[in-house]
Amino acid sequence: MTLSHAAVLNRLWWGLDELPIDASDTVMLKTPATFDVSVPELFAPLMVGARMTVLRDGGHLEPVFVAEEIARTGATMVHFVPSMLSVFCEVVGRERIAALTSVRIVSCTGEALPPAVAAELRAALPQVLFYNLYGPTEAAVEITYEKIEKIDSSASSVAVGVPMWNSSSVVLDSRLHRVPEGVAGELYLGGVQLARGYAARPDLTADRFIADPFGAPGARLYRSGDLVRRLAGGGIEYLGRTDFQVKLRGQRIELGEIESVLAGGTGCGARGRDRRRRSGRVAAPGRLPVRSGRRDRPGSGEDRGT
Repeated sequence: MTLSHAAVLNRLWWGLDELPIDASDTVMLKTPATFDVSVPELFAPLMVGARMTVLRDGGHLEPVFVAEEIARTGATMVHFVPSMLSVFCEVVGRERIAALTSVRIVSCTGEALPPAVAAELRAALPQVLFYNLYGPTEAAVEITYEKIEKIDSSASSVAVGVPMWNSSSVVLDSRLHRVPEGVAGELYLGGVQLARGYAARPDLTADRFIADPFGAPGARLYRSGDLVRRLAGGGIEYLGRTDFQVKLRGQRIELGEIESVLAGGTGCGARGRDRRRRSGRVAAPGRLPVRSGRRDRPGSGEDRGT
């Protein structure tokens, strides 16, 4: 992925305006540097002279340790992937989270934020600025935002909100026509934060980045693959994917790429893949799917893990 400095700076300066920090703040760096969400954690403090507390390797996976470090360092700004925020709320507990009075700003991004998780954090820390951020790597970390005030734990979803500075989000159908409010469509992103494209992959770049039918000459849109609908207030609600991409703790996993690599291996052809799809079963690594109506015999070849 190739991104311009202007794209990243637009995201950083927007963040400093909407989620303001200064030299009196302490930002917790808990995101691995291989994940683009680490960019604001790394550079925003340097832009305003704020302090940074760096967790030990793997520390972001330990909820109690994270809570202890927030309390010890007086961290004021913390980011969570929603699945980790869920574990943090469950393991640390509302009473102990409420005692983390130094925290002023909490943000989430990387995957869909469950309303129940958002409601739990809001109940524990009613005073904080709380944001649900959205954006693929192709749009410089995040490109839309929703400020969470009150949230019903039984709601169907948490909106991903409206575009950041110098950015756009449009919901289109398969013919690139705008869909009415409340109707599901695919989310297309535009503006200064778009990547230039995929490094050394002009074919993939041409497939995902298209000419903006509503913009100025030369303007582009990124086809996100996310199924969304526009809400009455102008924000966007995430509904799911239009393809087979999945996420695990915020990390994108392209099942099609995995299938392509497997297909290139010896003894794995399209017939085997199609048969597994029809069966509706997925085998564990190194094993064959269990056939309907029978169990593998202990010690048989079909039961070996190698």
